[in-house]
Amino acid sequence: QVLTVACGNVHTLAVTKDGALWIFGTECGLGHNRCDGNHRLLPRRIEAQYFGNASIVSAAAGTLHSAVVTDKGDLYTWGEKAPGLGHTNREVKLVPTRITPQLLQGSRVGRCHDLP
Repeated sequence: QVLTVACGNVHTLAVTKDGALWIFGTECGLGHNRCDGNHRLLPRRIEAQYFGNASIVSAAAGTLHSAVVTDKGDLYTWGEKAPGLGHTNREVKLVPTRITPQLLQGSRVGRCHDLP
């Protein structure tokens, strides 16, 4: 059972009642460890191991990037919009990557807000 859906320009994330994350679409925001531009028309589950085996409680999709919050309160981001992903480097992240909690102090996360 799907609880919430987030739509980016070319990809969609769905969070299910059991805390799983399903993604489909195209480009690097999918979290499948590839950036080949191929379309993934059917939803594919992103394994819980990428989120420290935690359940997903919230998801957001940007133009070419994605973000989720787990039931442990951790924030993970991935995709092509490297400057707005919130990591200490500007590399493209092909899989969900946890944001270091110290980096979140004083930052705003939400619709239309990137991380510093």
